[in-house]
Amino acid sequence: MRKKTVKTSIIALTLSNVTLASLPVNAESYTLFANGYSDNYTPSVPVVDFFGSWKGAKEYNEGSKAIANNFFQIGVQYEALSFAIFYRYDYYLTMHPDVAEYRYTFHNDRDNLQDRDYIYDFKEQRLTTQGMRVGYNYQYNNKLTVTSYLNVLYSSKFQDRDIQNGYINGKTSLGDADADYHFSEDTLYGFLTVDDTPQGYGASLDFDISYQVNSTTKVDVNVKDAFHFVTWDESPYAQGNFQVDDFYYDDQDVLQQNPLTNLYTHEGSEQHSFTQHLPVRIDLGVEKIIAEKFDLSVQYQYNEVMDSVSVKGGYSPFADSNVAISYNFQRSALGLHSKYRTFYLDIMFDDVDFGYANSLSLFLGFEVSL
Repeated sequence: MRKKTVKTSIIALTLSNVTLASLPVNAESYTLFANGYSDNYTPSVPVVDFFGSWKGAKEYNEGSKAIANNFFQIGVQYEALSFAIFYRYDYYLTMHPDVAEYRYTFHNDRDNLQDRDYIYDFKEQRLTTQGMRVGYNYQYNNKLTVTSYLNVLYSSKFQDRDIQNGYINGKTSLGDADADYHFSEDTLYGFLTVDDTPQGYGASLDFDISYQVNSTTKVDVNVKDAFHFVTWDESPYAQGNFQVDDFYYDDQDVLQQNPLTNLYTHEGSEQHSFTQHLPVRIDLGVEKIIAEKFDLSVQYQYNEVMDSVSVKGGYSPFADSNVAISYNFQRSALGLHSKYRTFYLDIMFDDVDFGYANSLSLFLGFEVSL
């Protein structure tokens, strides 16, 4: 296994850089803004290999989770109000470590699968959404500012898999699992058809709270996807037990196996409604100016899949500029940050060779007055 040359981690960008709360209220004109990020953490295999079949994955590490949040928006702000349209893709996975081990070995070193039952329990959510985002900035006093956002969501592409009591044998490929599975396309079993693309609608709330403790210290709280939901009135599904243990010989006298299923699906009965809820994300940050041109911040990030703590040190060589370096302890990673006036660029990685990175993220944004 290749030894990593640099151990790093993803650090979320300073809250003011990734939210509209930092945009100045301009009573004279409109402000055009565009920003986005791709934030990925896949500890089992490198990020570039994870979102494929895993075939050809360059290396494997034991892991039980994965996260991806990708977001881009473009919009305009006038005084305290803002409006944007956006595209986003979100992915959350929690699993037994056997799932990652079996999948990697099956696709890359199948002869070395062990003659044992691999536990195959996992919960996976994938969601692609588009929509609009309305924000309102309220300055309570000269210390406290609160910005709230309503996100209106539309989706026709999703996966929601809850697989429990599962196992699969490494040599015989026999297995059993209980499934609660909703989808826009059957990529799990591969034999269920979807005649009409499901249409889902929903909403979520975001909040940015900034409190200036004193002239040198500021506290920021950022909440994303509060009360998140997307509902499909008619969702394809498969619920019940799926078992593989029936063998037969095909026309070429090759041994094959049939799945024995006790699944209730949309093909055999009426479709039903389904609502997907993504995890709420909470960031808490404390920033302190420690000298005329130097600042230090600590940030805690939480969602139900994982949490992490990072530190960041910045330097402002001249007005309206900042360069910084950061480190995340749970993801063991490095972040490089830069900002000039209203433009910022940040990159986070855990290997200088991005093809081997298990943590790989990019944040980018700007704003201009019209």
